[in-house]
Amino acid sequence: MATVYGAARQPAQVTEPGVTPVALDITDTERVSLLVNNAGMMKASTFIGAPSLDAARAELETNYFGTLRMCRAFAPVLAANGGGAVVNMFSITSFYTNPFNAFYGASKAAAWSLTNGIRLELHHEGTLVVAVHAGFIDTDMAALVDAPKMSRNQSPGRSSTPSRPGRSRYWRTNGPGPSRLRYLATTS
Repeated sequence: MATVYGAARQPAQVTEPGVTPVALDITDTERVSLLVNNAGMMKASTFIGAPSLDAARAELETNYFGTLRMCRAFAPVLAANGGGAVVNMFSITSFYTNPFNAFYGASKAAAWSLTNGIRLELHHEGTLVVAVHAGFIDTDMAALVDAPKMSRNQSPGRSSTPSRPGRSRYWRTNGPGPSRLRYLATTS
């Protein structure tokens, strides 16, 4: 069973059952060792049929440039603290593009490429950089998807071996076929 942590400036305010409270104050940069980039935007538009490039620009601004800005802001902080970790949350659409969310997939693929480059840049500073490619999670973004979804509160359980030892970890949940893949964390 996975441990779920709830971070707050005042840990006593974390009262959710089963959640372990931890102190987190983003103004206290001396104790920062982990950055989780979890922002995402999907406008659900196509490459060719979209009336303008506004959706593409908005998705790239959030999904790519937002991730880049956060990594640039926190890389010196992590280095000053002896290294740490950056976890960039993406989507399985990093690997393929559907017509209904074409720009979203492209922005996540670009952010994955960015992550691989940042991993190489920060390695010598002792900072691990990984990407988590999530499957369908029960959020507004996946509301129209007719497939099994992971609850927002569900922690993935690791049940398979990496396809490339030391480089990737797959977590699966119950469900048929390809929809069983819920997370892929890349560390290569």
